[in-house]
Amino acid sequence: MKENFEKGCIYVATGPKYIEEAIRSASSFKASMPDIPVWLWSDINPNRNDLFDNVVEISKPTHSFEDKIKPLAESPFQKTIFLDTDTHVCTPLHDVYYVLDRFDFAAAHPAMRVTMAQNLPDAFPEVNSGFLAYRSNAEVKKLFADWLERYANHVQTTGRLDDQPPLRMALYHSNLRLLILPPEYNLRTILPGAIGRGPVRVIHGRQKDMPALEKLLNSSQSPRVFFTQLGELRSKHFQIISAPGWVVGFFIKAIGWGAFVMGKISAGISYRLGVK
Repeated sequence: MKENFEKGCIYVATGPKYIEEAIRSASSFKASMPDIPVWLWSDINPNRNDLFDNVVEISKPTHSFEDKIKPLAESPFQKTIFLDTDTHVCTPLHDVYYVLDRFDFAAAHPAMRVTMAQNLPDAFPEVNSGFLAYRSNAEVKKLFADWLERYANHVQTTGRLDDQPPLRMALYHSNLRLLILPPEYNLRTILPGAIGRGPVRVIHGRQKDMPALEKLLNSSQSPRVFFTQLGELRSKHFQIISAPGWVVGFFIKAIGWGAFVMGKISAGISYRLGVK
């Protein structure tokens, strides 16, 4: 008999790299909400009973977003939070479960809003699929089936492997009560972003030290701006500013790396001179 719990969290991870990420993310989730069960769908059992209350085997992973979409419909929870493996939970997310009393599906917009042209209104952009919250009902299950079908067709017709454009289409044609979460609930670190009053709830990216970034971002509760670290900037971050934006990006990145190198040299000289 299929178990049915009130609320929980699920992860999907195939391959050693993503298993390690899932362990780090689940550690942050459990630190914030130790009483909420966490299930993992994977081709590898990490044997971490302290983090994962159950591991569901993916016997034949495709290593595509198909692996991710299918388990969403298999969640044993009445209310589910799904997290990508490259997330870090900063605060409890009980309020997300609470809003699912009124809404069927909740997600935040991605930083770019739209990644490809589709025959849809501009006023209905994509949602980021790295943090999803949803109820277990017939309409949501219908959404996941439609998303999976549209994803397969999307890959076949465009050659693109991204999952958010087909999700956008599936959501638009669904009858779901959809809630858009604020950026603080899914702060993407690949582009600059504005943060409102209060804490960042979930960081979504691959920074080396997520706890340190959490501490920095939540050191203030006032409106603030997040900007990608200088060492991580690429020219593409500035292409959206203007045609020659890549030049701006190149020089800012050069300045950042120059400052980093000079800082290392200065620290080495200070050490040799006994300066502390």
